[in-house]
Amino acid sequence: MIKSFFEYLKNPVTNENSDLFTFRIYFKLIGMYYLFLIISSIFLKITISFDLLPEYSVPKIDSFAQSGSIILFLYVVIFGPLLEELLFRLNLKITKLNISAFLTGLLVLIIQVSFFRKFHFFIYLSIIPIFALIYYAINQFHFPIDKIDNFVKSKFRYVFHFSAIVFGMIHLTNYATIYWWMIVLIPFLTAPYIVMGYVFGYVRMKYGFANGLLMHSTINFISVLLTMPMHWF
Repeated sequence: MIKSFFEYLKNPVTNENSDLFTFRIYFKLIGMYYLFLIISSIFLKITISFDLLPEYSVPKIDSFAQSGSIILFLYVVIFGPLLEELLFRLNLKITKLNISAFLTGLLVLIIQVSFFRKFHFFIYLSIIPIFALIYYAINQFHFPIDKIDNFVKSKFRYVFHFSAIVFGMIHLTNYATIYWWMIVLIPFLTAPYIVMGYVFGYVRMKYGFANGLLMHSTINFISVLLTMPMHWF
């Protein structure tokens, strides 16, 4: 499994759903992720031990936790992973549906961040009509899907690595304050999330989007159980 993972990272390809996703592979991937997580977290743990980093908090998680454990569960384990997979990994395979879903997720995120601080069901219920309108507009205005698809395929190695690295680095915003030296050390401070981006990207391309989402939801669920037990009581 580890050998296959690194071989793929050396030469990412656009083939999707080429392998059968079994429970054995599922648990092996989870084990592999946590092995890489431990290794990638060493520098971060050393930095934390010197009390150099500002407070680490995720505003959305904190606000949803105030709404109750069910809301927290829905966001962290279902809606959060779904939104991140739509934004960072769905378009590793270009189709009209995927582009529409990506734009829908981006619009929902902008609405959530701009106008609401708490979790609201109606925002996510609006996904279906928003998606329908965007898909209709793409068909009507002849969105250049083929050109985008050809570009992604021709530059897929760079697109794949860019997706994983940006996914990881954007998590630096979870710190309450960002100092200049933290920006210099971004690859090290966000290494656990970059690893996460690579693992989920690998699963998405090798076993399909749904299985990548399943992995993401599972990892988030385990993290909630281990690090935020106070929100469940």
